Amino acid sequence: MAISTARTFVLAFLVGGSASVWAYHELSDNEILVQRIKELEIQQERLEHQISFLKERKRVAQIEVLEQKTDPNAPGGKRSTVRFWEVGSEMRPAGPAQEFTIDGDVLYVDAQVIKFDQEFLQQNDLEEGSSLLLFRRLFGEFQTPHDGYALDQQDTVPPIYSAEDAPADAYRTGFHQELWRDFWRYANRPEVIRRSGIHAMHGEAPYIQLVPGGRYEIELRTTGGLSIRALD
Repeated sequence: MAISTARTFVLAFLVGGSASVWAYHELSDNEILVQRIKELEIQQERLEHQISFLKERKRVAQIEVLEQKTDPNAPGGKRSTVRFWEVGSEMRPAGPAQEFTIDGDVLYVDAQVIKFDQEFLQQNDLEEGSSLLLFRRLFGEFQTPHDGYALDQQDTVPPIYSAEDAPADAYRTGFHQELWRDFWRYANRPEVIRRSGIHAMHGEAPYIQLVPGGRYEIELRTTGGLSIRALD
């Protein structure tokens, strides 16, 4: 079912249901039924907004090597300083750039990914491979992941998926917020995530050898995998 059709059906249900329930409310003052209407309206708004994340907001970031120098005291004999920033529409910066220095010349990009199953994508007119992504951290091959540089704040919705135009209470308590807050708990409950249209939740960490002056792009491929590639 296309999302426009689904929205029409649910809204029609809400409007029709609202009329009948409000009439009943006038007769019996049944607060439980009135509360249920409010819950259904919040659920519908939340669903539409969650789908808009996938339709309109894709995560792409770039990395530039600012300096790479020999250092006999560094593991691997080198240190590399890089600048990381996220880009939005028309490849413009979508937030402040951050600079980091790693030992060596091999850089890992650690991320958490939420992938949706094919049926969910088809029902909601979403592109094949649509996924949600949290940039977790950067680290060099001579660092442990735990000692890497943090990017997005963990356990919360990444800023680019913000919901300024959604009802605040609905958003803060929504399933989308819960996915990131309890990422690993949901990842280990397949019977729950399957019912939510999710195919898989896991981490990915592609890596690449940096060259002086190099620029690189990080994005989710249409097949759903995270990629890092050198730019011209």
